[in-house]
Amino acid sequence: MPKGVNDWSQLLASRKHAKAGDLADLKRRLWFAVETIMAGMREAMQADDHDETRKWLHCLSQLSGTYSRLLLGDDVELRLRAIESAQGQGERRTGVVHEPMPNYEADLAKMKAEHLQNGKHDGECI
Repeated sequence: MPKGVNDWSQLLASRKHAKAGDLADLKRRLWFAVETIMAGMREAMQADDHDETRKWLHCLSQLSGTYSRLLLGDDVELRLRAIESAQGQGERRTGVVHEPMPNYEADLAKMKAEHLQNGKHDGECI
């Protein structure tokens, strides 16, 4: 065999590449695995097999972490798309409402001017 070519590289070269999956399918498969693990853990608990229960619990812990990272990544991707599309439409939506800061000095000056204009000045200072 030529240098760098072995049985493993030949096997990989001969295999068809799988098409890219989608996140919805992966979520369904992971959730099915979670349900399967829960069923196995229930059986081990009913059999009072502590070692087997611990193994199932470890599997559940690992898979739950993977599932939650997938959901978080999917959520972030959806939010990013929403922000990008909002910016593409000329809008700026960040999820936070930005209100202008009140200008108390201008409001007070306006109130004083109105008070004096209406002739209701009775010597009190606003």
